[in-house]
Amino acid sequence: MSKEVLLVTSWNEFEIKSLSQLAEELETRDYTVHLFSPAAEHIDRNKLSGNVYQQLESQPSELPTPEQIESECGIPSLPHLYFTDKQYFALSESEVVLRSRSMAAGLKQTFAETDLDFVFQGRGGEIQRLLAHYLAQQHDVASVWGEFSPFENRTAFSTQLDGKWDSYTTIPDYEIPQGEREDIDEYINSFTSDKKVYNHSMKNNDARKIIKKVTDTVKSLSTAVAGNTPNNPYRYGIRKLRANVYGRINNRILPSIKKSKKLCEKNKFVLLPLQYPIESRLTVFSPEFFDQSFLIDYLSRILPSNIKLFVKQHPNHPGKQSPAWIQRVSRRNTVELLHPSFNTHEVIEQAEGVVVTNNTVGFEAIFYNVPLVVLGNAFYGDVPAATRVSDLSSLPEAMARALGETVSDSVVRSSIYSLREATYPGMPIHEAAARNDSDQLSIIVDSLLSFVEDHT
Repeated sequence: MSKEVLLVTSWNEFEIKSLSQLAEELETRDYTVHLFSPAAEHIDRNKLSGNVYQQLESQPSELPTPEQIESECGIPSLPHLYFTDKQYFALSESEVVLRSRSMAAGLKQTFAETDLDFVFQGRGGEIQRLLAHYLAQQHDVASVWGEFSPFENRTAFSTQLDGKWDSYTTIPDYEIPQGEREDIDEYINSFTSDKKVYNHSMKNNDARKIIKKVTDTVKSLSTAVAGNTPNNPYRYGIRKLRANVYGRINNRILPSIKKSKKLCEKNKFVLLPLQYPIESRLTVFSPEFFDQSFLIDYLSRILPSNIKLFVKQHPNHPGKQSPAWIQRVSRRNTVELLHPSFNTHEVIEQAEGVVVTNNTVGFEAIFYNVPLVVLGNAFYGDVPAATRVSDLSSLPEAMARALGETVSDSVVRSSIYSLREATYPGMPIHEAAARNDSDQLSIIVDSLLSFVEDHT
């Protein structure tokens, strides 16, 4: 008996192709696969037994109102859901509301015409993803998110909007089998030795990377102008150019990498790596910590008097904060800004503690036996090596407690092992699709179906 699955894509053409390959593999398992995509023209409909759905381009009077969407989808606030789209694509309020209404109409039609077993999509904050999650819940359909996994050839899933892994459970150090204990110790040593990071920051004076940065900016502007994404071309273009200018200026007024290293060697400090401010990890999944400027001010006030707060911008977005913002923050005596391209591992090694909101620096910090305070929701937030803080009022006590504790090797080992055990076999879908690796796609589908059976 055939089962029905809905895959939800972004505007990204490569992601659409990746999920199309996943759909083909699912259909070999007797699943009827439907796709919902805001860029359905990139889908080869002949390869699917199911249907391809997209937003409805109807007259505004024929689309559901925001109030109807909130009521029918069980959404507390539609503006909260479309906030990320509005910021990321530089849309006006009227543009993003119309886009949300069109997406909601298309998804309502999708759920009305199908009998779904589950919905699957990659993690992201685009409005069609979030609406699909809520509509799945309203129809008693499992909603499964593909999550980032830091482990090679391992993948992760979640049914939760906040991104926590359903499969996570803490495994004490004494329960780890000896052979696997040695594997984990080797992995920890290799990770810290290689100083592995999960971004591709630009190094100073690297001409090729600067050229690539400019080329990527021109390409994204061309895409916006061509209408392949919902970007407002003028506002999106201005923002891109401004960010590039800000980034170049910021590189001149911030401490160099060499000076940043000396600052870390000469001071006792707590590290706060900034999150990309319009990423869904912050806007949707940890909105209470969205105001990072306030967080800097608050943290600098509650730390012990002999400990400074070191702030590091996101290395992929050094121009997101303006030069005026940089100078304003730098005037605080208890705060130091580091160069965004300074290797985060070198900072963590010297830190008294690390405070993060959802980013991968928190995972990296676990390896260094450094007290870790996690704000909001992160896949590693419940490991023994971390202290999770859900509201700012409890942050002073949590910081004092964390800074007064020693993170032992056994706690680090338990944390890393527990996270790895919560993942499933398979490389990221986009990597398998890029390689056209049918064996890996088969492994990924095996893992997805195993997760669905275990946790939905």
